[in-house]
Amino acid sequence: MRNEIRASSLSVNLDEFRHTFNVVAETYSMKCCIRDTDTPGKGALLASHVSHCLADLLHRWQSNELDCDITCFISNHENRRLMAE
Repeated sequence: MRNEIRASSLSVNLDEFRHTFNVVAETYSMKCCIRDTDTPGKGALLASHVSHCLADLLHRWQSNELDCDITCFISNHENRRLMAE
């Protein structure tokens, strides 16, 4: 399950929320990861030989709609090399 909680809706800071939620998570044997969305995540792009999906993702990344650091590009087709570079 993924949930997004706006920090402005909390009465505590992020560290306090992490600590309190981790207590609850341990009680129910839950695994959780709490991240601050102000810090971009890291992502990898995987591409097939057709370009439309890769072009869409790269456009979203370049326009900051896809807010992440692209750390890796993987394709088993040489014809996407120019787009990736």
